[in-house]
Amino acid sequence: MPAKFAALLYPAFLLALAARGSRSPAARFARAQAFSPETSRRPASLGLGALAPIGDLVRSGVLVAVGDGRYYLDRERYRRTRTRTFAGAAVALAVPFLFAGWILWSRGML
Repeated sequence: MPAKFAALLYPAFLLALAARGSRSPAARFARAQAFSPETSRRPASLGLGALAPIGDLVRSGVLVAVGDGRYYLDRERYRRTRTRTFAGAAVALAVPFLFAGWILWSRGML
């Protein structure tokens, strides 16, 4: 029974993760249109606290440090990262349904 319950919650969990992405630090830089050194912003000006995972975004190249604590968003890397994330979520959502279909088909129920 717990496995059935987990199978029902799995898609909801993935959708919640996708919704969380709109509140990410990178999304805040995108909403502020910080796309160049001239429009770069400090994380504090976007309401991001000291615990925001800015370091990971800088290491991956999504956020580019300008100096004096300001950053801007590399649009192309941000787009590629979001595309990969959504593609991974789509595959993760599809696999349980494909597996269930295969089980039903092998038992002659489809």
